Amino acid sequence: MKSIILKVTMSLVCLFCGMLILSSCGGSDGGDLYKLVSSSSGSDSNPVIAVDSGGGAHVAWSRDGEKVMYAGSPGGWSEVDLLDGNTTAYGGETDIFVDSNHVVYVAWLDNRNEWDPPTGGNLQGIDVFYAASDTGWTETLVTNGTTFRCFDPSIAVTSTGDVHVTYRRYTHESTGNKHYCHVDSGSGWSETVISESENNWLYYSDMVLDNGNNVQTVFSTGTDVEHVIYAGGPGFTNVMLDDSTTSNWWDDRISPAIAVGPTNIIHAVWKDQRNTDTGYGSTPNRTEIYYANSSTGWTNLEIGNTTDHAEPWRKNTPSIAVDQSGVVHVLFVQQEGTEMHWQENLFYTNSLDWGTAINITNIAEDPVEVEEMKGMLESQCRLSVSQQALAVSADGVVHITWAQRCADEEDYRVYYTNSNMLSFN
Repeated sequence: MKSIILKVTMSLVCLFCGMLILSSCGGSDGGDLYKLVSSSSGSDSNPVIAVDSGGGAHVAWSRDGEKVMYAGSPGGWSEVDLLDGNTTAYGGETDIFVDSNHVVYVAWLDNRNEWDPPTGGNLQGIDVFYAASDTGWTETLVTNGTTFRCFDPSIAVTSTGDVHVTYRRYTHESTGNKHYCHVDSGSGWSETVISESENNWLYYSDMVLDNGNNVQTVFSTGTDVEHVIYAGGPGFTNVMLDDSTTSNWWDDRISPAIAVGPTNIIHAVWKDQRNTDTGYGSTPNRTEIYYANSSTGWTNLEIGNTTDHAEPWRKNTPSIAVDQSGVVHVLFVQQEGTEMHWQENLFYTNSLDWGTAINITNIAEDPVEVEEMKGMLESQCRLSVSQQALAVSADGVVHITWAQRCADEEDYRVYYTNSNMLSFN
């Protein structure tokens, strides 16, 4: 998820004055509270969001894991199939960026060049493509790896039009290599290694450009224990961000996201299992969201509902944005309930009060406080959230997108809302 660093002012008193409830099961519009972005022609997941300088919201997502879709508020949320009916997108991984001229860039994974048959039964030739709205969504092939598998594409564009794409890749013979790829004024793609290892896997990468147009990345790496690593251009020195060293195989720190503030401070957030019960088995019984920034020497801080450490509650997949006032905004998924009755909701927090978070989604038939939901999961429609993202626009609005379904529904749908619609700014 890429966000332009833009201004927002929020009243902490108003922000946390109460829970926000969205009853959005059933794949329908929510009136003035939220917008159903995607149609009912497939299962839609993994949305990403960016905002333009006029406050327009732009969303890209995957359909059925094999198409790339786009819709934006400036176009009345009309859907565009970027592959024009083809089904070669792979795995549903996309990213989006909007430049100062309101040109929209979308990057995705594509397996049209895979080997036939795949070596060892695994796909080869998973490439990164991107397309831009000012060319009628003409495709550009970023990688050309007939032996590669690429994952986690991120895209950003400088004010001079240089396109930067990061991704991780590996072959069937070895573990992953994390790479950075760029183009300068049409001179051609040139690949630069950010991090590589023959012994450790690399996962969950994210990228943003700083105020000097340098690439800043985060990713996780490890074997038994995964750690969060930061690497910034042009040198890409690798720095471990999580500060709780452990040999416990279950204490992974994964799913990092990155943002840059107005004074060029680098901000990172991730899912952290350092407090997981050692006897949990194969499913973590407790995970938290941790945050760090470059101005404090990457001091780790737990954020979002920090007083609630009930074992059935797991916090996952955070996203992050920073406004021009330096306020940091984080969105995450919180999983609640027992093994047979999961429910997932979106929670929002910011650096004005890291210890508190507000519920953005709730699927009860009638609005109820989230505390009341804990004993009602079995009788209510249970919500499943596949992915979420947020961005902040120049008019002070926090924009949010997510994909969800009820537990008894087959297909996910993509939704959109903002802080004006929900009245929390």
